[in-house]
Amino acid sequence: MLFLMLAVTAGTALAQQSQTIDQIRVIGNRRIPKETILARLFTHPGDVYDPISIERDFNSLWKHGVFRRSSD
Repeated sequence: MLFLMLAVTAGTALAQQSQTIDQIRVIGNRRIPKETILARLFTHPGDVYDPISIERDFNSLWKHGVFRRSSD
């Protein structure tokens, strides 16, 4: 089972309440090195949190076979 954990902090500017990604942790990978998984992501620490980008990251990992169905 593979988990990607994003550490997000809220912005301090009153005009724009953005959230910034502080870190990305890869947990539970057994077949694929952490560096390979991180290289497939479009999102990086320091980026503003964007759910659409996170979905794009998931789809990229899925397409490249990083995730397996639990019955495999």
